[in-house]
Amino acid sequence: MGTIKRRFDSIKIESHENNRRAYREILFTTKGIEEAISGVILFDETLRTKASDGTPFSRVIVQEGNHAGHQSRTR
Repeated sequence: MGTIKRRFDSIKIESHENNRRAYREILFTTKGIEEAISGVILFDETLRTKASDGTPFSRVIVQEGNHAGHQSRTR
């Protein structure tokens, strides 16, 4: 189970693609976020997901003044 699903389950929000996208968009575009964090590690789903205007989240993060990295799982 992913981190975002656990967070959503704890507040009784269904973890579907639109809710996850909306949550990430709010998080990544919060005014002043660059003052609190300097980078975000993205898993595959987030790397492939786009904001409501079609901008990839990795680009949104960079435009907000942060660094975007990719977490790949190997087994």
